[in-house]
Amino acid sequence: MNRASLAPGAIVRQKYRLGPLLGQGGMAIVVAAEHLFLGQAVALKVLRADVPQGPEVVERFLREARAARRLEGPHVARVLDVDVLDDGTPFIVMERLVGTDLFALARSGPLPIHDAVAYVRQACEAIGEAHQKGIVHRDVKPANLFLTHTPEGRAAIKVLDFGISQVAVDTRITAEAVGMGSAEYMSPEQIRSAATVDGRSDVWSLGATLFELCTGSTPFHAETGSAVLAKVLEGLPTPPRTLRPELPEGLSQVILRCLEKDPARRFATAEDLARALVPFATEGPPTRILRAPAASRGVPAAAFVAVGLVALIAAVLVFGPKLRPAASGARFVLEGDVVIDRESSLTWERRPAPAAMDWAAAGVHCGQAGEGYRLPTSDELVGLLAVLAVEPPLDTQAFSRTPVDVFWTATRASEGTAKVVSFASGAPGEAVVSARKRVRCVR
Repeated sequence: MNRASLAPGAIVRQKYRLGPLLGQGGMAIVVAAEHLFLGQAVALKVLRADVPQGPEVVERFLREARAARRLEGPHVARVLDVDVLDDGTPFIVMERLVGTDLFALARSGPLPIHDAVAYVRQACEAIGEAHQKGIVHRDVKPANLFLTHTPEGRAAIKVLDFGISQVAVDTRITAEAVGMGSAEYMSPEQIRSAATVDGRSDVWSLGATLFELCTGSTPFHAETGSAVLAKVLEGLPTPPRTLRPELPEGLSQVILRCLEKDPARRFATAEDLARALVPFATEGPPTRILRAPAASRGVPAAAFVAVGLVALIAAVLVFGPKLRPAASGARFVLEGDVVIDRESSLTWERRPAPAAMDWAAAGVHCGQAGEGYRLPTSDELVGLLAVLAVEPPLDTQAFSRTPVDVFWTATRASEGTAKVVSFASGAPGEAVVSARKRVRCVR
């Protein structure tokens, strides 16, 4: 098997059955999978097909994955296996997480202060463990802090991409190589020479992340990557209290200390930063997970697409449809942000994604929604649209839809194409995967 054949249903190394695409970044794609013998839900991270995989890149990918495997704390995404495809492409098997990253969560605005502090303190625990074992993350940012939950339903941060980000590091960093998203969290010394940074560079990134979670903006925002890099190197961060006046002065000073140009003036360790944040986390950690409403932030097509809907407490999401009172005679029941199909036991997003996207991005959108959301099959979508067209129990204001909507389905029709279903006709068809279509997720 090679990178070009990673399709749903394929078997990798005789033990992992692949599911839909969950996400993709500059270096790798992430695919849902199931361990055939254990029945365990996992995620496979594989180098992108367009990334040259010379011996040095492959060895670095695997070496850094092995380093991540050494991290055992509760706030690190667990690495379960490391292997290569038949063509030599490396892949990493990781625990599959349910929830959303903080980048998606913060797009709707600043978080409650105690939530933001609690999330960053948890990230500090993971980053501190890594530093103790000689690992510098180098790509700490909201998109790499994943908000999930413990078995008891408590909010928990998992730090992603330990080591894998090292593959993208180059001493000749430019705006094009780094990408604007990472540049806004990158320390000055990492811009100058990524090969020589230490843990204090991650402290800078934690401060930049906390700044954004608290204010809704990054401390060195600019319109272009090169302008961001110039601000990080020479400019002063925006005072956080000018963007959020109710921010405690002491917390503002903690954030600004993280963003000192001179590493010696920052907190020496992630543990020191976590201790400095204690006075601002007195309300205790958040007890439930919220999923961010879908919205565009202008991220590149290769980046994760926005998460939709507000999530409920995990137990409610799992058992809720069974506990809801039945509406007499109605197949479809509108409940807040979801529509329940009682006949087929499916739960649909009340509203489709706010913008059209390509097939790969559609799979990412549904996968990142968490709680089992996925792209529907062609039959599921045809059934939904056919029933609504004949006997609609919901008006168009309650269940957003338009006659021009054409929705992606989960099935790839052939190489380069995928299935779609037209809302107007209810008929399935085939479309080039790069075509812009609407998305509606189901679970």
